[in-house]
Amino acid sequence: MAGLTVTRGSMPQGPVLFLDGEVDLYSVPALAEALEDAVDLCPPGAPVTVDMAQVEFCDSSGLNALLKARARADRRSVAVQVARPSPQVARLLTVTATAELLLPPARGVD
Repeated sequence: MAGLTVTRGSMPQGPVLFLDGEVDLYSVPALAEALEDAVDLCPPGAPVTVDMAQVEFCDSSGLNALLKARARADRRSVAVQVARPSPQVARLLTVTATAELLLPPARGVD
């Protein structure tokens, strides 16, 4: 079992969680706790960014934690967004039709 490392950081826009490893039933409690803390500390109108570039695997429990955090964040006028999804995470978001909910809007060229 590879496990999951959650590193907390911040950017001017708001808190960032850097995930490394596998998000599954066993590791999701650490993610859920980190998401809850980040949402609670995030100023209204700002996003909580979850960098998933180093996530090797994410199952439905991980997706559920992200969606629950998004619902909690919505009640506080905060956004939860996935940044730099790994290929596996990008596929999960596409297959489950949750990319629109969790990925930041694409910016067009002006």
